[in-house]
Amino acid sequence: MDKRLILIVLVFLLIALIFIFIKVITNNDNKDGDNQPPPKSTTESCENIKVVLESDNIVVNDNNFLLANIPNKTNPVQLKAYKVVGGTKTFLSNDDVTYLVDHPVTWRINKEQASQIISVNFQGQARYLSEGYVFVVANYNKCNISSNKLFLATGDFYKNSQNDNVVAVWPKDFKPLNSSYSFNQLMTGYPNYLRNINKAYDVMAELYRGFRPFNGNTQVLALLDLPEHCGGNMNPLETAPCCYMECSNGEPQYNVVVHEVGHNFSYSLGMEQLTTANNSKIGAAGFGECVASLPVIYYAKDFYTSPEKYGFSKNNFEWQYYKKFLEGDIPYSQGTLQDFENMINNKQIKGVFDNNGKFDGVAVFCSFFQQYAYEYASSTNLYNHNMIRRFLRLFDDQKLYNFNDNKIETYFSAAFSAAAGLDLKDKLQNWGFTIDSDYYQQLYPYLLNKSNN
Repeated sequence: MDKRLILIVLVFLLIALIFIFIKVITNNDNKDGDNQPPPKSTTESCENIKVVLESDNIVVNDNNFLLANIPNKTNPVQLKAYKVVGGTKTFLSNDDVTYLVDHPVTWRINKEQASQIISVNFQGQARYLSEGYVFVVANYNKCNISSNKLFLATGDFYKNSQNDNVVAVWPKDFKPLNSSYSFNQLMTGYPNYLRNINKAYDVMAELYRGFRPFNGNTQVLALLDLPEHCGGNMNPLETAPCCYMECSNGEPQYNVVVHEVGHNFSYSLGMEQLTTANNSKIGAAGFGECVASLPVIYYAKDFYTSPEKYGFSKNNFEWQYYKKFLEGDIPYSQGTLQDFENMINNKQIKGVFDNNGKFDGVAVFCSFFQQYAYEYASSTNLYNHNMIRRFLRLFDDQKLYNFNDNKIETYFSAAFSAAAGLDLKDKLQNWGFTIDSDYYQQLYPYLLNKSNN
């Protein structure tokens, strides 16, 4: 046989033996293979995943309320999305997430309009386009899981002190339409702006026995710049530029801001019961707006009487501001109540719930409190305001005592009388309140005691 052929055969035999040897070894390794665990899946489970949206520009971080500011139109702010699994935080790439821009004021601003205030591209860069605020969520595409809301507001961050409950995000160089005054001029010309609003906030918290709206989160003042819009509450405050600032002269609009924040305080459990009971009978008649003005009136009178209590003097702009307000408010409320009672006496109306367009229900409700505060004031204190304090402290963040939804007029009347420290049932009946005498007598002593304490 040819030697070359023999060599070829031997090589093939050697290869065959190697192959057989490898197969035997492999079979031995796989012996009892049915008991071996299956290979791990490379597919990610979507259970127990949390998506978090953050930014290096966070200026408010309270109880799941996050807010970042975008100071100018030149430099966008970078957003960062993470997934959190079992305490491990992993950065999500641009391909992993979709950024969605929206606005809390859905009744006026849709998603498209929100993106005209602040846009966010696929890389998570948030850009200031016009004045205002929005919120953004990051959606983790693989699992269709959305992140927390991250609020974004355009402008500079303003804070009076470390312990402030109220802060602002306003573009310093922004001048509202038809105004020659910027927010930088407002804040430099009136350096006590946030200090004063924070003092008013603290007073409101005391009036409601420690209740603070939105779980105590920081109240943010930001811009809602819409045609023919002025004030709005919530957080951030839904208020227009020319209602933070009097755009004709650049002065603060303190009363508007305190009024809107006052609406937030009226979300206490007790006050909400009062204003919404029986299809919002009291609230719809005018008290729903008046209740937000009661802290305005109280704070103005308290500040006027004792400016030093708040760290101010009669030389400050703020004292002059409240003096001017009260000088106009007293005769206005006197006239409002007198005209209202004349309409009742002349049989033009039956009372406060018979509003046929002949009177302003909000002004009338407020005049009840204002005139009784004036009537029972001493000659040395023309701005007695304890009645307002005594009334609001009856409606803290607790369910109301012995409350009957269908007898809301009686409950209001008993609370009003308790706040005045006098049984005013006859006067309130003359104003149009239907009063259940037995129920009134159950409530009045309890509410009077609570007011006195």
